[in-house]
Order: sequence, then C-alpha cells, then structure tokens
Amino acid sequence: MQSQRIPYRAVTAESDPVSVTVEPRDGHSDEEVIEKLRDVGAEGIRKITRGFVSARTTRNTLHALNTIARVHIDTTAQPA
Repeated sequence: MQSQRIPYRAVTAESDPVSVTVEPRDGHSDEEVIEKLRDVGAEGIRKITRGFVSARTTRNTLHALNTIARVHIDTTAQPA
C-alpha cells in the first residue's frame, strides 16, 4: 500500500499574529485606520505611504477594520 502525500498547509488560530497591509476605504483616512489598529491592540503600526498602513495583529481583530478599510494579510511574513 502506497502512502498518500498531503501537501503542507499552515494552520493558524484566530489568535495567531499576522502581518497586514491596510487600505482605508473611500471616505476614511490613514489616521482613522491607525487609530482603529491601536484600539484593537495591533503592534508595529507604520504608515507606508498615503493610503497604505502596515501592522502586526491577530486574525480575530480584523473584523473590526472591515467597515473602514480593506485588509490584506501578508502571507510571506515570517512568524515573530
């Protein structure tokens, strides 16, 4: 009997830290996004350029940003 090879897939918990890039939605500012990131306990918050903010937070906090921003999870970031 030949064993099946299952491709590796990282499994992350909702409380695992993730690196994100955040873009304010129309009508919202970088400063508003930065304030919300601080409110949810994000770390390493940095304004990359106008319209883009990077931070390190947990998956379970991302829903708090959905109404004011588009959130892109950086899948290439190494764990801290």
